[in-house]
Amino acid sequence: MSYSEPELTIAILDYEREQEANLLIKSFEENLKFRAKILYLINGGNYSYAEKFLKDKRIDTLIINKENMGCGIATRQLFHASMSKYTLYCQVDQWLSLPFTQEFFDGLTKELSEKANLFYIDFAGNQGHGRFSERAFIIETSRYLSIPGIEDIIGSPGPYANYKWGEQHIQEYMRDNYLYFISVKPQLFSDNGKISRRTFPCGGETMHYTDEKRLFILKPLKKRYDDFPNLKLNDAEWELVLSGNFPKEGLIPESDKPHSFIYWK
Repeated sequence: MSYSEPELTIAILDYEREQEANLLIKSFEENLKFRAKILYLINGGNYSYAEKFLKDKRIDTLIINKENMGCGIATRQLFHASMSKYTLYCQVDQWLSLPFTQEFFDGLTKELSEKANLFYIDFAGNQGHGRFSERAFIIETSRYLSIPGIEDIIGSPGPYANYKWGEQHIQEYMRDNYLYFISVKPQLFSDNGKISRRTFPCGGETMHYTDEKRLFILKPLKKRYDDFPNLKLNDAEWELVLSGNFPKEGLIPESDKPHSFIYWK
């Protein structure tokens, strides 16, 4: 596989997160201290703001999926489109919070090239998702693409939606091949803290604060709606939500209910 300069491609995966996207791009403009290409994929939905990024030369390349193809296939698209030896992959709700210099990048690539079993370097503290997390990390492009058993198939969003390309499969591949990762401390990326507001067809309205990992129910749901994976409650909790008595003061701490927020549909 041949590569073009520069040595690093920054690959960003987005699905209709305009506010978060602007923050992420701004963080690169402020903290990226050397030349790298920014490859941006908008995975369905509204893409006019991403087109403006390209027009304003805030990104170098734009890929538009007219429909949401799922996290896995979109991630594979980004790695296939990367023309650099190394790819820094990040999801759109991240924020580059520390300076990223050429010297630091050279140190990372030296580590990756000299340690055969070092698979990737994590930039987001692995964020509790297990051994591999598609949040923000750097890896040699060809290594990611050479993972056996990953197929370019359509799946729904979410890290474990399809075993063939999900985090679980990569974790097992790493375990079977004695591969490991290291995390940068302090971490370069963190959740950007923006608010996600969602109105549901069943009448409810929620507001999610990504930095504090909290969800406010602004308007109680009028009926039970199990199809929304970001609001997976048990029977007793649903009863309280529909009665307007849960959560207390309209707040669900995510740390107390980690299963409640898998992804935004």
